[in-house]
Amino acid sequence: MVDTVDPWGTLTRREVYDCLPIGTLPAGLRTWMQLRPAIRQLSAELQAHVLEVTAAKEKDRKERRQQSFVKAQAKRRQVQQKRREDQQRAAKAGPEPDFRMAQCNGEFLSLPTEEQNRECIAAFIDRTGNEVLACGVCIVCA
Repeated sequence: MVDTVDPWGTLTRREVYDCLPIGTLPAGLRTWMQLRPAIRQLSAELQAHVLEVTAAKEKDRKERRQQSFVKAQAKRRQVQQKRREDQQRAAKAGPEPDFRMAQCNGEFLSLPTEEQNRECIAAFIDRTGNEVLACGVCIVCA
């Protein structure tokens, strides 16, 4: 008999019936409590086949899990790299202008210049664009 993964909980009832020749198990077995004794009464060769199918399914599941782990890891690295690049770009650009101070200079309640207006709009777009909000949480609905 093949000593591998236990089929209980790995294979579904349908998978057990599909891996065995038709008519090997009675069709009325609905639960594992009923299937377990019936499988144990099969020949050693058929039991070994059930265990081989179980091991193949377990191996496939582990491979898929590993692939999803690798994909998630690559995605995390990509996001971290993008953040580093954004931070480096921001550091090279220098400190952001303080728009409140720029609007307070001069007469009280005076309109901002066209250049100040464009800077404010550009800063707003930079801080609320798709790229910035893709990794963060929007608080508008809160």
